[in-house]
Amino acid sequence: MRSSPVTVPEHLMHQATALIDPPSRKIHLREFGQVQGHVTVEGRVIESSAPKKILLRMEEIPLKNIKLQQEDTQVDVSLWREAALLEVDYGKEVSLSHLAAMMAEELKKEQDTSSSHLERMKKNLKASVRDLQHRLDEAEKLALKGGKKQLQKLSQSSLFETPGASFINCS
Repeated sequence: MRSSPVTVPEHLMHQATALIDPPSRKIHLREFGQVQGHVTVEGRVIESSAPKKILLRMEEIPLKNIKLQQEDTQVDVSLWREAALLEVDYGKEVSLSHLAAMMAEELKKEQDTSSSHLERMKKNLKASVRDLQHRLDEAEKLALKGGKKQLQKLSQSSLFETPGASFINCS
């Protein structure tokens, strides 16, 4: 059984495309840290790193860092996955769309949270090192005590007899 072809009106195709791939707002680079959401920026590439692989959720992801300049404003941008593999030449004018922009306050809060988490981890590790050092010192003291007791036992039992004479070791 065959069905007849379905014709989709042009306006519905545009709406569907907008839902699947929503447009991102074009902004000037100086606004980059002041807006949130997906944006489009344009600028000249003034720095570009070689792609490197990072581990993210047990998957190696390519990452490339570039620096864009527009007039007197410069912004660092990280390109991920397929975008990191694109050839981006120094001095080339580029347009990057659908960048996830974070407001400066939100980014700072995220960095502070990460930083405080690292500080807590550092504090806990230092406490663990102190505890382990204390336990090691105690174990060494006990080993020395046990060694001295063994020496005392040996020296006390060093009274030995040979036929016709008694000798005492007085060390």
